[in-house]
Amino acid sequence: MVFYDYFYDQLKEKKARSSSGISRYTFFLEGWIKKDDIVALKKIMKEFPRVEAVVRKPDKRESSKIPVALSNSGLFKPFELVTELYGLPRYIEIDPTPFLAPFFALFLALCLTDGGYGILLVIFSFLIPRKIQVGEGGKKLFSMLFISGLVTILVGTLTGGIFGIQIQNLPSFFDPLKKLSLFNPMQQPMIFLVIALIIGVIHLLAGISLEMIDNLRRKNITGAFLDQVTWILIIIGLLLVAAPFGKGFISQGTSSQSSGGITLTLSPSQFLLLLEKMPWYSRAGFIFFLFGGITLFLFAGRKSKNIGKRLAKGAYEVYGIIQIFADILSYSRLLALGLATSVIATVVNTIASMSGGIPILGPVAAVLILVLGHIGNLLINALSGFIHTARLQFVEFFTKFYEGGGRKFEPLRREGKYTIIREFQGGV
Repeated sequence: MVFYDYFYDQLKEKKARSSSGISRYTFFLEGWIKKDDIVALKKIMKEFPRVEAVVRKPDKRESSKIPVALSNSGLFKPFELVTELYGLPRYIEIDPTPFLAPFFALFLALCLTDGGYGILLVIFSFLIPRKIQVGEGGKKLFSMLFISGLVTILVGTLTGGIFGIQIQNLPSFFDPLKKLSLFNPMQQPMIFLVIALIIGVIHLLAGISLEMIDNLRRKNITGAFLDQVTWILIIIGLLLVAAPFGKGFISQGTSSQSSGGITLTLSPSQFLLLLEKMPWYSRAGFIFFLFGGITLFLFAGRKSKNIGKRLAKGAYEVYGIIQIFADILSYSRLLALGLATSVIATVVNTIASMSGGIPILGPVAAVLILVLGHIGNLLINALSGFIHTARLQFVEFFTKFYEGGGRKFEPLRREGKYTIIREFQGGV
């Protein structure tokens, strides 16, 4: 391993020499440097008076070759791992890391939905990198899990679950936490589902808004309005129209009594009557939806000179509303995974309670079942939650604004695959 790293560094040096111009008295070496490092470079060059450093901006021909170095700080930096899994942004693109970070942590927390598992995730994510050499990528992964664990503790408190036990069933010592518990996902799954879908809508709108901001940044005002604002109006309009029906949907899932939701009817003769019964915000939403849909139909194919192709393109884009419904329903997986975690945790507690009655070995067996069962449940559902959360980012979020395909900035430096070089005072 040491020899591999040594000769790999030698190979990188030889490649750098082969791309430089060298004569008997002069040499010429060209490369990329981050903007933040230019001052440091010029300071170093002062030690070599016979060497000149020329820094210039890339021209148009070189713009496609500009490498990318993600530059995020604080809470966002660990989530660069998710962006790198998908592919780095091109130099002219928006870095999606700061925008996906809060959603990723929240989605993973909803998949776990247990404050006890959040505590375990925080502890494991804090201790493992300090006991085992995990590398730069591993540090990002465990930092990301640490942040997600903290969010899981908050979500578990709000949903009233800790290691599969409802906070309401705990002793009076936990009364302050009981006041923070809003609902029980096992008993009120429809509330959980609606929350997941609303968060999904916000996630989609954030992706479309980023594409709109990118168009405005490039001074493509027409595209920003006709391609993104129309979709934002359509989605918000549909959300406002569906809000009264959602009230009835939730009430049917939580009680036998109606809470004033509007009965859905598909009869054309009753459409106007239904529109009159809708609250003012639903009527406004219908106007948003109608305006956005008509604008999309008329101008989605504006680049084509053939009127038939333009209308066909517009009809195809309007048909994409069905895909938006499919995208929103994808977030129901947060409900499924959250309930799966809670159900398995409850089953582990039940089996441990049953085994506790066995003479002599019962208490030992109960402890082993609790420890191994909850750790196993955490590992399985954390892995599943990570995969499905990443899928929501890659398929639902990135497709709205992100292309990727950037080339990673790899400076010439000694960086071993198997060995670590550290500098100390007085030597290496």
